Amino acid sequence: MFFNLNLFLPLFRLPALQSFQAVRCIGSSDTCSWDWPQGISPVESITFENSGLDAGSIHILFGACRGIKKFSLGWCRFIGDMIGPKKIDWKNGNFDLSVLEAALRSQAASLETFEFSEYYVYLNVHYNRNSPPPFTAASPLLYLTEFPHLKSAVFPEAWK
Repeated sequence: MFFNLNLFLPLFRLPALQSFQAVRCIGSSDTCSWDWPQGISPVESITFENSGLDAGSIHILFGACRGIKKFSLGWCRFIGDMIGPKKIDWKNGNFDLSVLEAALRSQAASLETFEFSEYYVYLNVHYNRNSPPPFTAASPLLYLTEFPHLKSAVFPEAWK
């Protein structure tokens, strides 16, 4: 069972909440019901494990936070029965790295740790495991070098 990120969003309004961790969480910027002022949440650490969030939902969530120091995304590739049978790979735009870049840049002044891993769910989905986003001079992840406080960055094995 997966849980929708919308169920957890009220927690980000708690004035003392500094850390948030969710497993098997889904979220889409197309279906979000988030109408928050920017920078209201004190959360500094966000971890999603085996989750199917799109980059847009991450961007919206980041906008609500004042200063994220640690972000860990265990992205699930993907929950086939929820999205129907289709090929999943980076080139088909299932996870927009340019939107993730915008989310990360919004927290550039505070981000110290960024971890990105992939999980695979074997339902009715065909995917190409060896099709990570292209690492080129234009790759959004190369902008991490501009983050003044970034101390640690971890990426999927296929990217190494």
